[in-house]
Amino acid sequence: MKINAEGLNLIKQFEGLVDGNPNTPGYDPYLDPAGIWTIGYGHAITDARGHFIRGAGARAKAEAIYPNGLSKEEIDALLAEDIAKRERSVARMVEGVKLNSNQFSALVSFVYNIGESNFSSSTLLKKLRAGDFEGASSEFERWKYADGKELAGLVRRREAERQLFLKEVKPLSQSRTVIGSVIAAVGGAAGLADISNEVTLGLGEAIKKVEPYGLDLSTLKLIVGIVTLAGAGFALYARVSDHLAGKK
Repeated sequence: MKINAEGLNLIKQFEGLVDGNPNTPGYDPYLDPAGIWTIGYGHAITDARGHFIRGAGARAKAEAIYPNGLSKEEIDALLAEDIAKRERSVARMVEGVKLNSNQFSALVSFVYNIGESNFSSSTLLKKLRAGDFEGASSEFERWKYADGKELAGLVRRREAERQLFLKEVKPLSQSRTVIGSVIAAVGGAAGLADISNEVTLGLGEAIKKVEPYGLDLSTLKLIVGIVTLAGAGFALYARVSDHLAGKK
């Protein structure tokens, strides 16, 4: 399972894209509210031993790892890589638990922020594994502290994650976008005969040009019909994809 669009936007919104030095071309490391040197969308910088680089006095150490900063393209690639790691971690730790797209995406955002180790020992995970989804949702708000201090940004983020976790994912049969596409496709097919008749006059001139190649009016109308239905089918596929990505 992959994070949906709403979950991805939640991460981007709360992590933010901060530039530690606006005077340089790239995006440079910055110190996050927890005192950890970070770059891009909340990517914590670690040393050669895998330890977080902490404290205002460690700026030079953090900048030495990213001497030229990162471009926007590199930041987007780093975000995708970080999210993929969290997706795998969440999938592994909730194996056997049936989650919908919104629940999974909320958990990916949660783990992106608090870390895999904290999630693995959390009461939230224990309740999930026990099938207590309502109880698990109440655990988000407990994770609103950094260095023992409650942060307003974490309070808002935990509430946003909780709401996404509890948000219903409509089945395809109830999706407005999918229903609309089905209606459009059926309507397009039902009206195809009328459309073909309306364009017959216009096709008449075309027939004169393509007759040497063995094409007649019936063949041209068939081509028009195939193209129309193919377009409707593609639109339906796109709508289903949007639905699965969390777009209603």
